[in-house]
Parts: sequence; structure tokens; C-alpha cells
Amino acid sequence: MADSHQQFTDEEFEQLFANCTFPPKLFNHEAHIRLGFIHLKKYPKEQAIENVCKQILKFDQVHDKGDKYDHQLTIAAMEVIHELIEKSQPDSFEMFLSSNQDIMSDFKSLIQEKLLKQE
Repeated sequence: MADSHQQFTDEEFEQLFANCTFPPKLFNHEAHIRLGFIHLKKYPKEQAIENVCKQILKFDQVHDKGDKYDHQLTIAAMEVIHELIEKSQPDSFEMFLSSNQDIMSDFKSLIQEKLLKQE
């Protein structure tokens, strides 16, 4: 059994998550960010946001009570990830994390900033 999302290729991770067969215990903060990153690198922005919103909601419904998903928060997170991708132009998720270390340490502030701008 895997003990980190990093043990899966981007393709495996995307497919397992879409099918709700990704191990829930591995879907931590970094895995959330990676899911957004994968979709934003592969699909147009609006499609990526729609994909991730639907998939996280479904994942929450399948693996929990379906009450943890926050639509506004997910959109804001995807917007932040998109802006950071545009700014840093990373070739890989690892490069993205190393170029944007605040996404792991202070993501809450980045999200709050984005939510305030949307109001």
C-alpha cells in the first residue's frame, strides 16, 4: 500500500482520484495542491476548475459524509494555483513547490487574499 501521493505518476494520481479509488488517508494538503496543479497544466483553466470541483465533491461524498467540500474555497485555491503556475512556469510539481514554498506554509493567507478580492 502506498504511503504518499508522490508514489503515483501524475496520470495514475489523476485517474485514481477521478475514480474515487485514491486512498483517502493520502489526500493531504500537498495532494490537494498537486491535484489542482495536474489539472491546470493539462486542461484549460475553466475546465480544470470544473474537473477539480466535481472530483473533490464526489470524493468527499464517497469517502465521507459529503460535508467537507467547500465550493468557494476550492475555486479560490485553484485560482491561486493558476496564478502561481503562470508566474513561475514550472515543468513539474516538484519545481512548482520549490518555486512557491508559501503554498505549503501559508496557503491559508493566499486563499483568504483571493477570497477577499472575489467579494
